Amino acid sequence: MDESLDLRHAVPPQRQKGHGLARSVGLRLLRSAAGHCSRMRITACSSIAAVAAFLAVAACSTGAGPSTTAATAPDSEVANSVQPEDAQREPTPDELIAGYDELIAESGDSADPKKAIQAATAFFAKAALLVELGRAEEAIAQYDELTDRSANTADPTLASLVATAFLEKGALLVGMARAEEAIPVYDELADRWADTTDPNMASLVATALLEKGVLLVGMGRAEEAIPGYDDVAIRWADSENPTLAALVASTLLEKGAALVALGRAEEAIPEYDEVAARWGDTADPDMAAHVATSFLASGAVLAELGRPEEAIPKYDGVITRWGDTENPTLTVLVARAFLESGAVLVELGRVEEALAEYDGVITRWGDTENPTLIALVAVAFLETGGVLVELGRVEEALAKYDEVIARWGDSENPTLADYVALAKDERAVLDGGG
Repeated sequence: MDESLDLRHAVPPQRQKGHGLARSVGLRLLRSAAGHCSRMRITACSSIAAVAAFLAVAACSTGAGPSTTAATAPDSEVANSVQPEDAQREPTPDELIAGYDELIAESGDSADPKKAIQAATAFFAKAALLVELGRAEEAIAQYDELTDRSANTADPTLASLVATAFLEKGALLVGMARAEEAIPVYDELADRWADTTDPNMASLVATALLEKGVLLVGMGRAEEAIPGYDDVAIRWADSENPTLAALVASTLLEKGAALVALGRAEEAIPEYDEVAARWGDTADPDMAAHVATSFLASGAVLAELGRPEEAIPKYDGVITRWGDTENPTLTVLVARAFLESGAVLVELGRVEEALAEYDGVITRWGDTENPTLIALVAVAFLETGGVLVELGRVEEALAKYDEVIARWGDSENPTLADYVALAKDERAVLDGGG
């Protein structure tokens, strides 16, 4: 699964002495230890509808498998139903909506699963278009109509579409700053299929419980999130289904983050360690990202608890295991491990070793085009400058700040612009003008 990596996931600059900027990487992980996994899960949730729609159409097709024709059937049917005289003209949004409505009307209240699935697919397509048009409230109504129509279906494909509609509705409500309303939506999904034994439906239930937990933590109600996390972790602890296993791993990370938010950081460490113990030898890059995140989170907690010597092996574990990876998500986590290790080494007074860690980021990814890595390279330059100042090597420090200014001085990216401003401030102080 590809993850969208951008500067939203980089660390905001903080004007602090010494290693403050790199340390904030760890503090961010400490505050939201499963940030990476949450983003993966949310990305997965937002794409569930598309995947479910594909499966739904494949189920409706007459062929033996999901052909290209089957995969594109909803849009083709709608386009045909609104075909204008000019065959080259794309249907307007209103024409597409009318086409989706026609497909929904054709199915009526039919008990035929294929017709119901066709209608469900049309509901999803119409809702997606309405969201694109900025009409989220109307999109929510589509999900509501779908869940009302097919609430008691026994068809597994249709049931998964209904469950996905709950997830999509919840995500829309969150996006509309109505998180409080999303919680009962996730509860309804989890309650309806609480006893499911189907792995695919169980994945949707687990996702709902996780999304609810993330919302509760974000709302300052972390204590309420713990039971939902425990439910997922215990219910599917031994699942061999890859999706469920990934959700369990994410649950443990999220529970750790919730415990940290509650001031119970010591209790979070076993949650992170369990992820590493269970899936430490995985060859799957997505699961490996969960493991790497657990190392980083555990290291951040240990550092904050005043146990930096114990934190270093956690960061080294990420670098050693995945230092040569070509996976973009893991690469970002490795870069963060270098920065985290450098920050802790500075705290321990092992500054030369810290400089080597920062240089590792610059040397490996100095020419990267990955936006998140670019931001982390900028952090490495700034941190190196701060350490060099403390060592009295001012000219070398100035060169590092100048490098940030030269590389990104014209950047329109807000994060990089902030880093450039920080480099200029530090330079002005060293020049005696600050």
